Amino acid sequence: MSRRAAIVPACIAGVALALASAATVWAAWPLHGPLAEEFSWSNAALAIVGSLSLGVSAALWPWSRRLVCRFGVRATATAGCLAAGLIVLLALPNLTHLWQLGASLTLLGVARAFVFAGGWRMLRHALHRAPALLAFLAALLTGLAGVTPWIGEIVYRNSWREGAAACAGLLLLVATPLAYVLLPGREQPCAGAAPAGAKPAERAD
Repeated sequence: MSRRAAIVPACIAGVALALASAATVWAAWPLHGPLAEEFSWSNAALAIVGSLSLGVSAALWPWSRRLVCRFGVRATATAGCLAAGLIVLLALPNLTHLWQLGASLTLLGVARAFVFAGGWRMLRHALHRAPALLAFLAALLTGLAGVTPWIGEIVYRNSWREGAAACAGLLLLVATPLAYVLLPGREQPCAGAAPAGAKPAERAD
């Protein structure tokens, strides 16, 4: 796929990045207060589990990029959005203990790494490194400025559980279909990586 042909999929990847960042990172701001109040969890404890989730995403970044190179942007990003949506939908509303929140956010960090790696690969395929990095950061900030206030309004008018359901809806009903339908299923493999199903090259005698 040429850089010009990759512009539209790159824009879709940017949308998926914005939604994923809003639902799995920035949503912590409006959800933080109600969670602490309901369960009497300290701000320090919530900060630690939130940092753990981000740390998992950072630690898995190289591995996630290798998965994108092997299986493609569509499979990796779609799997990440789907897994993140299911975690937010099924695990977060049923919390009773802090360790459950920590386990849920750790798994969410894994799913987030998949989405971010897929989005970065698509942006990098369409743009040079510096513009791709700017586009990546712009997508993350768009999630903060464009989606997080809406989640905060839902939390304010209802409860944090409805806010979590809204995050799950963004991931399952918007980000996952966009990633599956509009992101490319096959592209040129990364340098040094073989596509899924490819046989290793035989050594010449």
